[in-house]
Amino acid sequence: MWWPKLESKVKKILETNNVSNTSVRNDRELLEEILAISRLTAKRTSDSNKTTSKLKYNIELFEKLVANFVDGTEVVFELDWEHTKSCLDGEWLRHFISPNGDFLNPSVEDEGNNWANRVGFLESYRKLKSFMENYELRKLHSFFDNNEDLPF
Repeated sequence: MWWPKLESKVKKILETNNVSNTSVRNDRELLEEILAISRLTAKRTSDSNKTTSKLKYNIELFEKLVANFVDGTEVVFELDWEHTKSCLDGEWLRHFISPNGDFLNPSVEDEGNNWANRVGFLESYRKLKSFMENYELRKLHSFFDNNEDLPF
């Protein structure tokens, strides 16, 4: 059997390194230590879950949503800028944004009314916003949090 072999090897190592079992703790001390370690482990696990459980999400999906939003932003506000300006100019504005709406929530029947790139932008914005709200990412990383330096 393997136990006698293991026991003899351990004894040999202990003898070689001059290790002696000078103090044997009683069962009560061992149980108290095990209980303390178990409680500490449970507390750390609980604390860890409180701070990171909302961060457990599909990172690939998040990256895709961010990329789509950035692409949509560039199309509307850079590549298609002349058309964007004309849509937001004077009398045309009411066709694209109702008086009680805004750019992100235009409150018009047809958000794509001769401005298809805005539809893609708005969809990407809403999907990303919904994802971030579901995982409470906006609470964790607020743009208006002045207590930390921006990473850029």
